[in-house]
Amino acid sequence: MAIRYYSTFSLIILALLISGYFLSPGIQIIGATLYLVFFSFISGTLILPKNEPFWQAIFGCLTLLAYFIIIGAGVYFLWKLSNIQIFIILLALPLLLAIPKIIKWRKEKMSPIPTAANTANKAPLSAPYTTPEENPPYAERGRVGGVILFSIFCILTFILTYTIFYSSTTASIRSPWEVIPSFWFGLYFIACLALIYLLNANNGHTSNPNSQTPIPKKILNYILLIIFFTLSFSVALIVYKEGYGFDQFIHQATEKVIVAQGYILPKPLYYLGQYSLVVILAKMFLIPVELLDRLFLPLLAGIFLPLIILWSLKNLFLTSNFLLLTSYLSTLFFLAIPFSSFISTTPQGLANFFFLVVIFLSLPIILNRIKTYQQNIQKSNI
Repeated sequence: MAIRYYSTFSLIILALLISGYFLSPGIQIIGATLYLVFFSFISGTLILPKNEPFWQAIFGCLTLLAYFIIIGAGVYFLWKLSNIQIFIILLALPLLLAIPKIIKWRKEKMSPIPTAANTANKAPLSAPYTTPEENPPYAERGRVGGVILFSIFCILTFILTYTIFYSSTTASIRSPWEVIPSFWFGLYFIACLALIYLLNANNGHTSNPNSQTPIPKKILNYILLIIFFTLSFSVALIVYKEGYGFDQFIHQATEKVIVAQGYILPKPLYYLGQYSLVVILAKMFLIPVELLDRLFLPLLAGIFLPLIILWSLKNLFLTSNFLLLTSYLSTLFFLAIPFSSFISTTPQGLANFFFLVVIFLSLPIILNRIKTYQQNIQKSNI
């Protein structure tokens, strides 16, 4: 995006946030939503310039949250988190993202104007992203089977969710499985099998016969994984009406005080990241702190963890459809590991989430470097 368009959009979004604060909560929420979407995409284009827009938005959003955690924690520790400090944090991000764009603009301005003579034999630095060719249409039997299994998955997901809500209680129980019926596990297993089949069947692209617009089936895979992971992480969130655990109530009370007066003493270093993130998002989107705190980590993990794990494994298994299917199955296998850290919002759980993100993002880089190193050794021995 050209620097002038970037500046214009940034000023419009910031103007919506400021005017919404003084005039209308609705305008502020619109401005906050545009802020999150726009600067997530801009951050993603800087981090992954050659990737698909979908992944740019995902990684950009994670970068934005990390920015709020790091900068917000620093500002809160040295100062406080009132409206003025939060606006400074929001204003600083567009300025920081403008630096690489200004550098790129100056390089383009100082470089010689390309001509047909000196560019005819030069290949572009990077090929633009193109949509892969569509797979041949499935046979009618396969389509019917896929539709039936998709319907089964949706029905089972609804039943599983309804059962959890029906089993919610205010009683003091050790585990949510004390009130959830035992048949829930059987339905969960069947839904998992249906999801595996759908991930295999949707491994590619197809077209809607009633529309000229291609519909990427892999996007459907992402949505199905997000739904299944979010359902798995939200069991305790739904069953415990008053909230799960003890620490969560302390953190919610602390965050309410920070929202009201900008700080609370003492300032525990270990918790500053979550406090700053929750307070900034609560003031941006005008969401009650208690509601945001309860929903934040289960939804964050349910949305981003399957996508990050899948992206990492897909970059390890680039070649065949079988290996791509293996990456989907390996992503689902993550649910076999105890994930109690993500069922309620705590500083430790949030730290575990970002720790896992860093691990999975590092895998392709580390293994590719090892592969390159081994190839260099083989060449030197020849």
